[in-house]
Amino acid sequence: MYQHLTVALDGSHNARPALIEAVRLAAAGKARLSLVHVVSLHDFAIESVGLLDSGALQAEARGRGQAILDEAADYARQMG
Repeated sequence: MYQHLTVALDGSHNARPALIEAVRLAAAGKARLSLVHVVSLHDFAIESVGLLDSGALQAEARGRGQAILDEAADYARQMG
């Protein structure tokens, strides 16, 4: 069956069913599972305006993304 599955996660309600199905397929076929979350730093290219601290916003976005990945990885481990 599958040897490697990749799941893109954005923390939305709709991403959860995709994770559940990917974990199920990976476990059934003993496939490798990769979890991915993308933060577009282009969205934070406003530092030159000087109104916002884009470095702090980037750090927060990365932190939220890491939390999404950590939660998904915990779920995947629990499901085998």
